[in-house]
Amino acid sequence: MANLNLLFDRKTSLTKHLEFFKMYSFVCVLFSLICCSGWSNNIAITKKTTTVSMLRLKMSGLPNYLDETVIYYQTGATSDFDSEYDSYKISGPNPTPQISQKFNSTLLSINGIEPVTQTFSINILVTTPTTGSFTITATDFQQLPLGTCVYLQDLLLGTTTNILTNPYTFNLSNTTTTSRFILHIYHLELPISSEIIQPTCQFQNAGKIKIIGDNYGPWNYTWKDSTGTIIKTISNSFAQDSIDNLSEGLYNLEIASVSNSCYSRNESFNINKINIPAVAFNVNDTIISNIAQSITLTNQSENCTSYYWNFGDGNGYSYNTEPNYYYSTVGIYKTTLIGTSSSGCIDSSSKYIHVVDLATSTKELHQSDIELISIGNKIYKIKFNKIFHHKIDINLYNIEGEISTGFTIEYNYTENTNTIDLSNYKSGIYILDIKHQNESVKHLKFIIM
Repeated sequence: MANLNLLFDRKTSLTKHLEFFKMYSFVCVLFSLICCSGWSNNIAITKKTTTVSMLRLKMSGLPNYLDETVIYYQTGATSDFDSEYDSYKISGPNPTPQISQKFNSTLLSINGIEPVTQTFSINILVTTPTTGSFTITATDFQQLPLGTCVYLQDLLLGTTTNILTNPYTFNLSNTTTTSRFILHIYHLELPISSEIIQPTCQFQNAGKIKIIGDNYGPWNYTWKDSTGTIIKTISNSFAQDSIDNLSEGLYNLEIASVSNSCYSRNESFNINKINIPAVAFNVNDTIISNIAQSITLTNQSENCTSYYWNFGDGNGYSYNTEPNYYYSTVGIYKTTLIGTSSSGCIDSSSKYIHVVDLATSTKELHQSDIELISIGNKIYKIKFNKIFHHKIDINLYNIEGEISTGFTIEYNYTENTNTIDLSNYKSGIYILDIKHQNESVKHLKFIIM
């Protein structure tokens, strides 16, 4: 039996040593993140330089004694011991004042927990071999989320202290063996009402974000752009706040209650990008053929995701980028291209195409039945080299194919000329379409200087 007991003691001792080295290896890895004292005698504490959300509780008292425990946020961690995230509290060979977190019967020096979204509490055990006065101070908590509150509850005296703003001093007996304190962490989400107004095709920089707290007012508002630069702050306000005249981008708001510092909210808003289309195309303004001839369209549009073509003859349309099309009869047709962007914005462009029969065109070119003569000051004479009967209809188009004016003249067979005054028109390229008894006679392109 003695040999069995000796074997059992050796096995137990070996298991404890293996656990110790496992914990020691973990602490060495974690040391680069946060340096926490394992033994309390005259240990120099290295200051944290990372941006981890954490809280360090330091207990000082008696000459040259300092100990601490650390709690930090780690996604996937639990309140109990996690071999990947936590470190046991290890006492040195000589008893010293000590502070640790206690979960059930486990003492933790370093404790990783899930980021607090509502409340979290854990027991704090403090012990000392010598009765005396001690102070607990919170440090390195600057990276805790906005609105986090941390309170230290003294179970012996029934008091609660905001440990982030006030160190806590107390007398500790050397007979203390149970948890003296409870650490409470609060991070309560402030209820809010918000509205986001996106820019439009007509107003690309008219985005707006409006927000107000639903409780625990007044509030402090801090607005930031996508780079984290503060663009607006409002303090101690009961009113709704907003930012407007926004273009595309991500915007962030930090809103915190003034009356209850545990309530806060960090909210992000996205302002959509508005893509404005620019529609343009090229096409010959005159098609001369004695058979059906395809027109050549060159689409020069930008920022478009879809197209719609209307060829103006009551039959033809297309959704292709550069469709092929032909007109079956002569005439003047208004061809229109409509482009739509990814934002649903629309732009359009139109041009008039004059489809002329080959035989008619050749006859007109050779006989020169009608001439347009400039007499200065944007005044023109239309000279007729043959006799027409009844009325002549004239339509004037600009180079974009938009009709500028239309009028009818009586043929003056005595002078064979008629005067038209275009002095009210701006300079540019125009097309004059002259018809006699609804039949196209001449299609003239000229420049108003």
